[in-house]
Amino acid sequence: MNLCIFRAPMSFFDANSSGRILNRVSTDQTALDLTIPYIIGPFAFVSI
Repeated sequence: MNLCIFRAPMSFFDANSSGRILNRVSTDQTALDLTIPYIIGPFAFVSI
């Protein structure tokens, strides 16, 4: 996710406000934070 932002052309940052970019990144990070435990939990349960 960070790699895509760092490699974005400057025109992307000119067209989008920093608030919109941060909102999108925080939404994606929240989705990861909420999804990963539900994926790893059953895997750990089966492994143990």
